[in-house]
Amino acid sequence: MSHNYQRGETLRVTFNVKVEDLHDRLPTYVTVHIPGQDADDYLTQLDLAHPELTVERVLPADGDAQEGDLWRDRDGGLWFAQLVETDDASDTPYIELRPESTRKRARGSDYSLQGVNRAHGPLVLAYREQPAEPEQQLTAADLPGMNDARVIIPGVHRDQPIRIVHANRDEGDDIVHVRWQDLRALYPASSVTVPATTAIRLAGGA
Repeated sequence: MSHNYQRGETLRVTFNVKVEDLHDRLPTYVTVHIPGQDADDYLTQLDLAHPELTVERVLPADGDAQEGDLWRDRDGGLWFAQLVETDDASDTPYIELRPESTRKRARGSDYSLQGVNRAHGPLVLAYREQPAEPEQQLTAADLPGMNDARVIIPGVHRDQPIRIVHANRDEGDDIVHVRWQDLRALYPASSVTVPATTAIRLAGGA
């Protein structure tokens, strides 16, 4: 394409912008972020109601869709994000949004996030499952102060759950002194020393 533009000619310029700010008294005016080259980005104001301006929704403010999401459209309707597997092994699975209401299902509709956002936006993320917090790894160094806790210490009581009677660790010592008893208290309490870095597990129970 030639870049020999002429003064006075009319061009149609299309690019994506991100809305950075809204104006309460002028609802059609927005401040947008325009990406530039070499990090030379800038902000400018646009009147989205200007007759010479064409506006098309692309990506919601909450970002892209993930499997299991629930999105809410401008009418309050819910859309469920589901992963679509393809028959062709060379194709990548993709996310589609499916409406809760049958009235919004139509043959040939674009059920991609962008398609639904264009037709029913602005979409707002209503629910997203949060990743589970990683389980905290306990070590023998945590045993002091855990009296009556039910734990499993590798190599102690054939790796069966035990009750901590008392545990202590001298400052700077790499060894924890543990006094423990089997859960049914069939035998007197026993003592053992274990490295402070030994991984232990909570066994639960009262």
